[in-house]
Amino acid sequence: MASACWFQYVVTMTITYRQVAATLTLAIALAGCGGDDDDGPAVDSGTSVDASTTVDASAGACPYTGSYTLESYACDATDITAAWKTAIPTTTVTFTSMGTGCRLAITYTSPMCMEGESATVTNLGPTASFMWTGITSCAPAACKFSTNDAACSMGDRVSARTGSLTTEGAKVRLRYNFMDNVCNGVQANIVLSK
Repeated sequence: MASACWFQYVVTMTITYRQVAATLTLAIALAGCGGDDDDGPAVDSGTSVDASTTVDASAGACPYTGSYTLESYACDATDITAAWKTAIPTTTVTFTSMGTGCRLAITYTSPMCMEGESATVTNLGPTASFMWTGITSCAPAACKFSTNDAACSMGDRVSARTGSLTTEGAKVRLRYNFMDNVCNGVQANIVLSK
């Protein structure tokens, strides 16, 4: 259930990413990104991500604590925000503190599906380490964001990635490479806002 050109985290989202990937695959292909019908990001409501090039997280607290919504999503320089929001109108990311890093709970929501996913982030800043711990909820069970999307599957999309987690004023930017069909292996560039 992986996707290329996929951003998945800087928003608390409850969405079945497999379903989103199929829809995004078509939209991304039109936008210049490739893709397949894997699912997109999902977030668990109890996780949080924390990283910034200007925030000192050495004290152990996540500097991004709070809830954010997806503002923009790009695969490298190709903006896929409109296509993403057509399939998944609401993506929410909630950051909480976790030791010397952050927990990330992402919720993807559409009229047809709500998917939750979680991740942890350590080494906050320009060289962050992301550990996607998988899909944590599907409502209804095995839901899809589109008819061409794969069904939401608990525990799917577990992976480790490197990237960056930084702030731009009141916004949080996540950048990382995904081995999925949303961004087809190129860097996902996601901006979240409160």
